[in-house]
Amino acid sequence: PRDSERLAWMAELQRVLRDGDVHAVFQPVINLEDGAEVGLEAFTRGPDISVFHLPRVMFSVGREAGLAGELDRLCRHSAFEALAGGVAPRVLFVNTTADSLVDPDWWAPETLAAMRRAGLDPSHVVLEVNESSVAENPDGFRDAIDWLRSVGYRLSLDDVGSSQHTSLIVEKLRPEFLKFDLTLVRGIEGD
Repeated sequence: PRDSERLAWMAELQRVLRDGDVHAVFQPVINLEDGAEVGLEAFTRGPDISVFHLPRVMFSVGREAGLAGELDRLCRHSAFEALAGGVAPRVLFVNTTADSLVDPDWWAPETLAAMRRAGLDPSHVVLEVNESSVAENPDGFRDAIDWLRSVGYRLSLDDVGSSQHTSLIVEKLRPEFLKFDLTLVRGIEGD
């Protein structure tokens, strides 16, 4: 994008953050053996009539503007708020950036209160990070992940197999869940 377009996107991102203009959508996580729903995965969308409706674009601009952590916090709170007052899932997968694994907001009183309003506590929440985002330095995240586990959170690696260091990452981080990259499972039902 041109500089003027980039500046407009950054201004729009600041508005989205200020106004909390995101909303959560959920996708069921299904047990393939019996078709039972075992939990939900939370996704966040930006404003409907915006380039930020696609989280990929919103987070790309957020990283460039140095606001990815603030955006990640807004998205997780949006997911908890969307579930408040309803039937809590047994497990909630929450997409998060790798850098947000070290964010103290995960154990902040406001976050824990938002979880409680949704009928959740950390033991119901799985932090889902993209394998490639931790590929360069899995050791750099291990202490944060160990601490998050000590309060109940679990870890899922998404897009497993997209990095050439998959086995090293899995060995070092010991995720409770693995979600394989589509290239590894496409056509698996026939082969």
